[in-house]
Amino acid sequence: MKPAAPAVTGSTSGAQAGSTAAQGLEMAAETGVTVGNTDPALAYYFVLIQNKITGNWTPPKMGAGTTAGANLALRILRSGQIRDLAIDAPSGDRILDDSALRAVRLSAPLPPLPPLFKAETLYLQLRFTFVGEKS
Repeated sequence: MKPAAPAVTGSTSGAQAGSTAAQGLEMAAETGVTVGNTDPALAYYFVLIQNKITGNWTPPKMGAGTTAGANLALRILRSGQIRDLAIDAPSGDRILDDSALRAVRLSAPLPPLPPLFKAETLYLQLRFTFVGEKS
């Protein structure tokens, strides 16, 4: 079984993204990484975040053919510190949700925000998708 890397989308608005931003995050049909934001100033930063969090994610053991996903919301400060980490859309499996939260916490601090990104805070939605290999 292979975990899919968390998909990342970003928002620079002053209000928290909330579950409406999660609508843009689709469940991956296979293992892979999807970046929902195509801003060239942030594309490399999102890859750095995905790689760091994916490296810290140990998904739970699940049955063959099982597909599950959880959306997390968080805020990244200019320094890379993580704030307001929460489950935005649970997977229905508490162990999977906890593994996603743990991966983000273990990844703190994240890399500092890129200099070309002018806002002091970046709001993100992370999508953790688990696709169990069929036997």
